[in-house]
Amino acid sequence: MADSALPEGVVEVAPRLKLREFTENAVDTIIHFQVLELVDQLYVWIGAGGARMESLHTAMNTKYDNLPVVATHFGDNTSDGAALAQRLSMRLGKVVSVSSSLPPGTPLMQAMAEKRLIEELTQASEDAPEEKADSVF
Repeated sequence: MADSALPEGVVEVAPRLKLREFTENAVDTIIHFQVLELVDQLYVWIGAGGARMESLHTAMNTKYDNLPVVATHFGDNTSDGAALAQRLSMRLGKVVSVSSSLPPGTPLMQAMAEKRLIEELTQASEDAPEEKADSVF
């Protein structure tokens, strides 16, 4: 849209939403990832064996504790999604929501999924150097 077509006082801005989808083959299972990066927030969905949302956790830093606080919106509050949200929020300094639908009792798969997620986020920030200040890492 050209500036002349905008109403007075309205400024055109570039979208600040990034969506990434990728997969990883881990422990004979395909793990699917969806990452939605907003301005000051990150939403992560990780799943294996079908598209379902079994839990949703949000973590954010507060001035009251060194560890980010975690809220469980639904699902099991002892799941690995809550811990992942907390670690990512601490590392990124952003609000992080995580939905993890990985099979329970699979710590190796969960570790591989977290490693792949970090690699993807790091690679995405390196591919866009002009946006490095706004990127995830």
